[in-house]
Amino acid sequence: MSKHGLVRKLVSDLPFLDSAPFEKLLDSCVKSKSVFEARRVHARIIKTQFSSDIFIQNRLIDVYGKCGCLEDARKVFDHMPQRNTFSWNAVLSALTKSGALDEALNLFKCMPEPDQCSWNAMVSGFAKRDRFEEALRFFVDMHCEDFVLNEYSFGSALSACAGLIDVNIGVQIHGYTQNGENEEAVRLFLLLKRESIWPTHYTFGNLLSACANLADLKLGRQAHANILKHEVDDDETYDEESESEFILYNEMEMEVDAAVG
Repeated sequence: MSKHGLVRKLVSDLPFLDSAPFEKLLDSCVKSKSVFEARRVHARIIKTQFSSDIFIQNRLIDVYGKCGCLEDARKVFDHMPQRNTFSWNAVLSALTKSGALDEALNLFKCMPEPDQCSWNAMVSGFAKRDRFEEALRFFVDMHCEDFVLNEYSFGSALSACAGLIDVNIGVQIHGYTQNGENEEAVRLFLLLKRESIWPTHYTFGNLLSACANLADLKLGRQAHANILKHEVDDDETYDEESESEFILYNEMEMEVDAAVG
């Protein structure tokens, strides 16, 4: 019998005298990422004395959140007769991880007593979605509220700082290339590279464009080689425009090499 079949049988047949079987079933739903099975278990819970059990309700919020079903997670939360800090944090975590940051912010403002986990979720959530200034603002406010700044919150704050640097670099390089100051754009890139600071992949298109339009071929080749050597894991590193600039630059190099040769 498949795991899903076992869940269906257990949900349909067993009389539950305590919450332990439900906990195991919900764990199975998380592993399979099955919203359908989570709803089946939830429907069975509603028919038992555990329908208002705060531990089970919190677990349901967590399961729906991890299965990517924010609507169901929020419904459970909204209909809870009683909530604790874990209830709030479970919804908050689901919202921030899914990118629903504005909704998370509204929920955070309504929290009776945000704890360490609440603040960490906000700092991390905003940093991961490139809303760096807001992430740092939460980090500073967290410190002002006398919460312990642990490795998790520090890591998210550092990511936000790095992100702000990347954004500013990208804006500067984009401005140079738009104004035809290609040499300045490339020199800035090479200067930052020596300091082990790399711009985000969104900036590489502008850099390739600057390389292709440089009168100083030696400088262009130097920057171009550095870009190619830099390993970027994101599959979106080169969009169509960047790729066309890349092809253009290589064609230009071949023409120059042929003329020199």
